[in-house]
Amino acid sequence: MEEMSSTIVSTMKQQVDLHEGIKIKIVEGAKERKELYNKVLELKGNIRVFCRCRPLKSEEVTAGVLVTIDFESAKDGELTVMSNGLPRKTFKFDAVFGPQANQ
Repeated sequence: MEEMSSTIVSTMKQQVDLHEGIKIKIVEGAKERKELYNKVLELKGNIRVFCRCRPLKSEEVTAGVLVTIDFESAKDGELTVMSNGLPRKTFKFDAVFGPQANQ
């Protein structure tokens, strides 16, 4: 009985030591991931550019103004300015919010 008890105690001590080692590795890994993430942000640049397009005013709607922005490509952060139905200029943003977006 005493032999089994000492075996159980030694096994539990090994498991506790293993658990502590894993906890230390997790903390070190999280710290390293955070440092690498910060380096990536620094290399990319810390500036983020967003675009929010306003809805047409009632005066514009009554004047028959058409939408001149292609929002289909806005899903990828690109915004295309249209002229006479043809793409004129494309801009790249980190995020694009259309006229229906809320603050």
